[in-house]
Amino acid sequence: MDPRSLENEAEDRMAEWLSQVDWTYIVHWTFRKARSPKAASGIIRTHLEEALDPEMAFWKLEEGKVGGREHIHGLIRFSSNRPTSPREVRRVWSRKYGTAEVEEYNQGEGGAHYVGEYLRGPVDEYDVYHSGEVG
Repeated sequence: MDPRSLENEAEDRMAEWLSQVDWTYIVHWTFRKARSPKAASGIIRTHLEEALDPEMAFWKLEEGKVGGREHIHGLIRFSSNRPTSPREVRRVWSRKYGTAEVEEYNQGEGGAHYVGEYLRGPVDEYDVYHSGEVG
């Protein structure tokens, strides 16, 4: 099997897995200042754990096409007993780091849509966050 076929299969499996989660929001985080990939991934991990603490999140870090700045695409799930508004998600990020675009997740389009539209392509790093995880 050629490497591109393996890559396509991995992306399809990720889309299937993401489609099984009832996400709350899709988020695009950007930085005011340029950050290295290592610094950017450390910031998003800390931000999820300390500022947002969603039930679950999937994020992908990539270098921007214009200006080369790192930015992050993500899916966030908040539990029903801890609802968090899009405004709050934007506010806690923008206080310290830059801007956040937050959209309601459209379950009808599912994870496959978001992987296809936002999460394919060059990846500096990606991760899954679960509330209560340690390091």
